[in-house]
Amino acid sequence: SGLQMIEAYGAFANKGVRMKPYLVSKIESSNGNIIFENRPTQVRQVIGEKEAGELTKMLELVVENDGTGKLAKIPGYPVAGKTGTAQKVNSQTKAYDPNNFVSSFIGYVPAAKPKYVIYVVYDSPQGVHYGGAVAAPVFRDIAREALAYAGVPPEKNEFARQP
Repeated sequence: SGLQMIEAYGAFANKGVRMKPYLVSKIESSNGNIIFENRPTQVRQVIGEKEAGELTKMLELVVENDGTGKLAKIPGYPVAGKTGTAQKVNSQTKAYDPNNFVSSFIGYVPAAKPKYVIYVVYDSPQGVHYGGAVAAPVFRDIAREALAYAGVPPEKNEFARQP
């Protein structure tokens, strides 16, 4: 499920530690009093910290210029992610439908110190159907807005002169 994908990538982003998922961070009354608040809760270490770091480096390559997720790239923010494209089964023929797909991109940003895990899924996109072409740009746009909203500064200046 989507929640399981978010949990898995969240564990990669969190140095191998799986966290208890929640959908609501907090509930405030109209006058600003906090009625309910979830707190991050560790479940357990699901992969080693070293392995999670190596996986992050691999997922960062997906977003490089020759990777399938290059359209998820955000100047100044390293992105770790993965594209997905899967054929759907035709319910009448019980065979793969050559014209029906699920396209996705899942990733976390900034890759080294993640603030967000974002999963974008298109069910039956029309025309271009590859996850890197359909879902990766939506991930980029959502992540860029979320990072700006949270005040996360860029890690590097893509436009600065390199020595």
